[in-house]
Amino acid sequence: PSKGTRLAAVLALSSWRRRHDPSRNRLDACLAKLDPGMLPSVCEEALGGAQLEVREGALELLSLKGERSLLESVLLAAEDERLEEAALTALLAMGPSIAESLLLGLERLAPAARRVVLGALSQLGDERAVIPLVGLLELGEGEAQLEAARALGELGDGRAIEPIARLLGRTDRRVAGAAVEALVRLAKQEREAVLEICRANLDAADTRRAADVC
Repeated sequence: PSKGTRLAAVLALSSWRRRHDPSRNRLDACLAKLDPGMLPSVCEEALGGAQLEVREGALELLSLKGERSLLESVLLAAEDERLEEAALTALLAMGPSIAESLLLGLERLAPAARRVVLGALSQLGDERAVIPLVGLLELGEGEAQLEAARALGELGDGRAIEPIARLLGRTDRRVAGAAVEALVRLAKQEREAVLEICRANLDAADTRRAADVC
């Protein structure tokens, strides 16, 4: 099939998935023209296109098929904030085996792509993500710290308690708020550990704050 036909199939999938196109026959006709072995090349072609609906359709197709060979293409697409949700779903469909690849170059990702990766890592629950996320928490700034704190809270690993607790005294209220939320999650399993580390590392006011939220 021509490039136009291949991209039309991806666009038809997007339309159907969002119930904007009532014609299931149109979808079937387009998809029937795609050889299953062509999935990676078709989706890669679509993800590199300029049309938002086509790129979103490709990500939705990947969320059904979980094509790991297109990890880099999905991460590039995730740089567009409008595609964050679709990119996250596509990454999760690839399974836990991509966790190590996601950790490489985490700090160099564009903000939107980094949010997607951190969301995927926290939902995949891979404990290998803890140390790199703590590094991002300690060396990053602003938005990166906020996202890392949220992801660590989701992972629920006790190694993150102390570095997260140190964020409670930050003047950036959003970062401090993310730290509070993460500690609340961690305290569901390790309340005493959370409070002990807070007492050892924070002043009295911040320790009381930690006790109140935990």
